Amino acid sequence: MQDATALGFLELLLAAVVGALVQVALFRALRRAFGRQQTVQPLLARGAHSARAAFALGAMLVASPALRVGPGTLLVLRELATLVVIAVVGWMLIVLVYALEDMVQARYDIAVPDNLTARRVRTRIGV
Repeated sequence: MQDATALGFLELLLAAVVGALVQVALFRALRRAFGRQQTVQPLLARGAHSARAAFALGAMLVASPALRVGPGTLLVLRELATLVVIAVVGWMLIVLVYALEDMVQARYDIAVPDNLTARRVRTRIGV
């Protein structure tokens, strides 16, 4: 039974690595296609780590029904996965807020002589 559990955890680890590699390949393709656009660049730069965690977790969830572990272990893994999904979604929402802030700051430059609107927008976003 311990060999089967160890093999199951190894399968989960392999699924996580595959998910992370898929995310890396996808983000490289997105950077090539949209990397120079000011609207996409902050999302790609800030969202890479949280997206990698989400892809790895998604791959683990897809692989979990095929695991050869006991029902108790599978139940614990599913409960743990639920908590991790909540954490990753929260992390991604925080990343999205910061990326939107970066996009607004790029759009409203305060280096121009008449920068009242830019300062007003930046102050509102910062608060």
